[in-house]
Amino acid sequence: MTSGRYKLALGFLLLVLVVLLGVFNLRKPRILVLHSLGAETPWVRGVDRGLRRVLETNRNPVTVEWHHLGLDDKRPGQGMMRALAAARRTIQSLDPHLVIAIDDEANAFVARDFSRAGGRRILYVSIDRDPLAYGYHGDRRISGIAERLPLVPVMELVRWVRPDQSLRIQALGGTSETTRGGMVQVRDFNWAPHRFEEALHVRDFEELQAAVQRVETGILLVLDCPPLPRRAGGWASAREVVEEIQRNSNALPIGLSLDFVELGGDIAFVAPPEANGSLAMTMALEWVQDLSPDATPPPARTMSHFDLALRPSRLRIRGIEVPQIYVEAARAAGMLFP
Repeated sequence: MTSGRYKLALGFLLLVLVVLLGVFNLRKPRILVLHSLGAETPWVRGVDRGLRRVLETNRNPVTVEWHHLGLDDKRPGQGMMRALAAARRTIQSLDPHLVIAIDDEANAFVARDFSRAGGRRILYVSIDRDPLAYGYHGDRRISGIAERLPLVPVMELVRWVRPDQSLRIQALGGTSETTRGGMVQVRDFNWAPHRFEEALHVRDFEELQAAVQRVETGILLVLDCPPLPRRAGGWASAREVVEEIQRNSNALPIGLSLDFVELGGDIAFVAPPEANGSLAMTMALEWVQDLSPDATPPPARTMSHFDLALRPSRLRIRGIEVPQIYVEAARAAGMLFP
C-alpha cells in the first residue's frame, strides 16, 4: 500500500471511530444532578458524597453532570432569576434523560416545569412538601424520595429532658420553599401532650431577634439558619443567626438543619445527606437502564432516617445531660462537637 493510500485508510478509520464514539455517547443515558444550594454547603457536600459513592461502583455507561442553583447565596430578585435561567439553559443544552432535583427549590422553580413539558424523567430528592404540591402524581416519568422531618426523635428528647411536662412548641425559620414545606410537617405532627403554638417565618435579622424574644418557654424548633439582611444594611451571617438564637432563647433550641450545631447550636436531628445521595443515585441508575417511554419507574420512597448532631457542653450549661447513646450516635455520624 502506498503512503498516500495508507494515510487515506487511516484517516477513514479514524473518522469511523469518531462517528461510532459520537453515536455511543449520544446513546448513553444522561443524568443531570440539580442542586438547590451551592456546592460548598455542608448539605450539598454530604449528598454528593452519597451520589459519587454509588456512581464509582457503576459499570454501565452513563453521563452525569452537576448544576448548582446556589440559592443560599441568591436573594429574591434578579440574582435568583438569573440562577433559574442558567439552570434551564443547562437542561436544554445537556438534554438529560433524567434530572435528579434535590430539595424543594429545585423542584418548585425548575424541575416541575420540565416534567410538564414532557419527555424528561424527574427524580425528586429530599422534598419537604408533599409531591402532589409539584404535580408529581400518576406520572410514569416521575419518582423520588420525600423527606420526613425527624420529629419523633425530637419528641423522645423532649420526654427525656422535660418529663411529665406539657410544653409550648414553636418553630422558627426563614422563608425558603424547603422551610415552608418543613413548617407544614411540624404543624401537622401530633405533639400531644405538648402543644404546638406558632410557626415563625423571619425575613430579616430584626424579625429574628423579635421572634426569639417572644418565645418565652418550652421548645424552639429551628428549621434553618440562613444569612439574614439587617435593616440598617449588610447581612447577618448564618453563624450570627445561630448565636442570636442560642444567646437569647429562653426555650430549648433544637435544630432540624445540618449546620445548626456546627455553627454553635446545642443539638439537631437532621436528614442524612449521604443516605439521600446514595439512594437517589441507585434509583437513577436503575431507571435509566431502560429509556423506553413505558419503562417502569423505581417506586417512590420516604426518607425517615436521621443523623444526630450534638454539642454536649452547651447542653450542660442549660442543665441538660443527654443519654450516652446520643453522644455515641453523634460520634458515629461525625457530628459530635466539643
